[in-house]
Amino acid sequence: MAFRLIFPHLCCTCLTFLNRGGFIGELRILFLEGILIGSVYMDLSFARIANGWTGFGVWGSAYLLWMESGWKAAGFGMIRAVTVLILFFFMYYSSMVGAGDIKLFCITGIHYDTKDIYPIAVLTLLLAFIISMGKLIYHRQCLDRIRCFFQYLNKCFRYHMIFKYYDFQDKIPGTWMHLSVPFCFSVLLWIYLTGRR
Repeated sequence: MAFRLIFPHLCCTCLTFLNRGGFIGELRILFLEGILIGSVYMDLSFARIANGWTGFGVWGSAYLLWMESGWKAAGFGMIRAVTVLILFFFMYYSSMVGAGDIKLFCITGIHYDTKDIYPIAVLTLLLAFIISMGKLIYHRQCLDRIRCFFQYLNKCFRYHMIFKYYDFQDKIPGTWMHLSVPFCFSVLLWIYLTGRR
């Protein structure tokens, strides 16, 4: 019983001591990279990212940010995560992206400020566009997909409501594109190019 009470305090003391050299900042980025790579593995293997995994990513990220910069930084990180969730809700509601992909954006929002999140999002969408176009050209489905997208927009505007995009997309046989792959690559590329921790 005494060990259960002492162990968390001992861990916090050790992490605080090690943080003097920026250890927690490096650990936080390694944690983010591990969460993203694990999510890509789950997405490609099982076509879904487990809620427990993303929950662990959110709370672990907030905890490490709190250890590194204090409770205010962790609080702002959680606010950024909720803001990202709200901004991407339309894409999730219309089934353009999965819930796991949005949760990955939220986890990254805890670690990075908005000046980093927007370029990462743009880079992700650019890479996703390049990968998607490559797959469509390879499978010779460009015209079918473009026609499907405009039919989707036409139905949404005609009935003044948002429909599930998958209902239109499923009519065309082909391959799926997992957004976690370009997103993970974008974050790793952003860390490498900017050196931002």
